[in-house]
Amino acid sequence: MSVEDFLGIMAVSQRNNQRFGITGLLVFNGTNFMQCLEGDKAATNDRLHQIGLDERHNGITILSQRQRPCPEFSEWHMAGRYLPAKQGMGEADLTALLSDDAVSDATRTLFQSFRSLGGLFKP
Repeated sequence: MSVEDFLGIMAVSQRNNQRFGITGLLVFNGTNFMQCLEGDKAATNDRLHQIGLDERHNGITILSQRQRPCPEFSEWHMAGRYLPAKQGMGEADLTALLSDDAVSDATRTLFQSFRSLGGLFKP
């Protein structure tokens, strides 16, 4: 996937999430996507359902589903980072984004671990 393709996905995600009052983070590691959706339970469940209906998605796994007193990515309808191992784009930005005090240790660990997986699977 090219950076331009990823940016196109980000633009659609930001527009849809803003419409539904959802915030979050989307990361591509060169092989897979990982996403955090936050907001009203019904709205996030609906977005997840819509994602599941899209034939471009497969192998969706929910790693965590919990309510928090405040969002972790409140300033972003969808923050995004493109991290293919051979290009390393956005890694410093992702580290900075995850270092925010609002981001839980569990979320930080999930995304930091995911970042490293992109280099393990070469087509």
